[in-house]
Amino acid sequence: MTEIDVAQPDDRRPDDPRLVDGVPTCPACGGTARSRRYRVDDYDLYRCVECRTEFLVLRPDGRPHDGHYWDDYKFEAYGNEESRAEYSQRYADVLAESSKYTSTIHRSLDVGCGIGNFASWAVDRGLDAVGAEVDEEAIGAARARGLVVYELEEMASAIEPGSLDLITMWDVIEHLVDPATAVRDLVPLLRPGGLMVLETPDVAFPLRPAAIAVRKVVEPIRYSDVLYFADHRTYFSVAGLRHLLEAEGLDFMTDMAMRSPNAKMRSQFDHMSEGGRGLTMGRLYGPLDRSMNALGMTNKMIVIARRSWDVR
Repeated sequence: MTEIDVAQPDDRRPDDPRLVDGVPTCPACGGTARSRRYRVDDYDLYRCVECRTEFLVLRPDGRPHDGHYWDDYKFEAYGNEESRAEYSQRYADVLAESSKYTSTIHRSLDVGCGIGNFASWAVDRGLDAVGAEVDEEAIGAARARGLVVYELEEMASAIEPGSLDLITMWDVIEHLVDPATAVRDLVPLLRPGGLMVLETPDVAFPLRPAAIAVRKVVEPIRYSDVLYFADHRTYFSVAGLRHLLEAEGLDFMTDMAMRSPNAKMRSQFDHMSEGGRGLTMGRLYGPLDRSMNALGMTNKMIVIARRSWDVR
């Protein structure tokens, strides 16, 4: 697919941290970007020429997406027993890997905790686990499970700096307009040697360029909407996320490649089909997942980073 030259300055949202002197700039590494010649609602998609992270920039005539994440269907998508079982195994695998890089994981904070799946899993295993969330319904659902969940704006005053062993963000950082600032604000809550674990879509997923190419041919049938949508502002590469974390005082430990949980993705496919976007039904995600498994193909990355011991 042909790409055009480095973007020229324009007048899009001068307060947007993705624009430096009006030029789209990578939110992960600060590199220059080229247009992907692809539109996602009122946003244009760009790719960093240095770290290969992709990100959305609001068009001059566009209206910002409201950023609402907890649509009604997600309470079922994340709340059914099959999804919880799949996520429980995911948490166990990631925490087992994380334990290689620290001597203690006891006090944890899950940022963007939703209905509290990770916090609940952690509490059941003896951790002092709390969550933070912006969506009022999700907060209510989590608190109804007996969990301690803060509204995001009260989190900083409720948690003592340097008191956490672990901060997690499961499928959160890709939603943020300014992910570097979010990480910068969270790092002081970790003790020296404490860990940050981030799960996010992997921009290197091989079906991404294929989905864009198909979309260009079969518009308005939008099969690519399961891979690119306005809720997700950044599609990180491992290199890009590593650069961001290291710039904010974290040491990059490792990354893990995984696939999206099957039950959650079936719900997402079904929801988008109901939205009239011409997508396949959720029941077809099972065969797709098995094919991805056979080919060793993954669409998610999980990154583990550690707050430097040399904290002044």
